[in-house]
Amino acid sequence: MREFVYLYRSEGPLDHLALEGALSSLGVPFRLEREANTSGLVYASKDLFMPLHASLMAIRDDLGTTLSFLRSHADTPLSRKLIVEGLSYFPNSAFFPSDVLLREFYYRDYSSLPLLRGEFSGLDREVYLTAIAYLRSGLDAIKASEAIYVHRNTFNYRLNKFVEATGIDPRDYHNALLIELYEAYGRK
Repeated sequence: MREFVYLYRSEGPLDHLALEGALSSLGVPFRLEREANTSGLVYASKDLFMPLHASLMAIRDDLGTTLSFLRSHADTPLSRKLIVEGLSYFPNSAFFPSDVLLREFYYRDYSSLPLLRGEFSGLDREVYLTAIAYLRSGLDAIKASEAIYVHRNTFNYRLNKFVEATGIDPRDYHNALLIELYEAYGRK
C-alpha cells in the first residue's frame, strides 16, 4: 500500500507522546517523526485521513492546542508552505494541498505558484501531456491513449513515468486537482 506523508503543525507546544497515543487509537499503522515542539511528519496510508479528520477536535481537546494535518504526496517545499498556511485556514482539520491552494487563489494570493511550478519542473513534455490527456478523458486510459495517438502500453509507461517523476498520481482525486490547478494557474 502506498505511503503518504502527513505534515502536522500546532499553534502551541505539543505533547508528542500524547499525539502518538491519539494516532495509535485510530487503528491505522503509521510512523511519526517529530521535527520541532510544534511540528512533524506522520507516514501512513491514505486510510489514516478520514479517521484523523474525524478525530481532530477530540485530539485538540486532549492536547490543548490547535492542530492541523496536511496529507501530501511528498515532503516538498510546497507542502511545507501549505501546512503553515493551512493551520490558519483549516484549524483542527486534515486537508490536502489543493484545499489550501484553492483558498489562496480565491483570495488572490499566488505566492505558492513558484513552489507549485517546482512540483512539475524538469518533467518531459510528453510525460506531462500524457497525464493531462488522462485527466481530460475522465481517467479513461484507452480514450486518453487514443487522443494522443500512442499505443496503450506507451501511454501506461508515460503515465507511470509521470507518477515516478512527481510522486503525484492522477488517479487520486486530490492529486488530479493539484495537476489541474497547475494547469490553470502555474503553467507558463
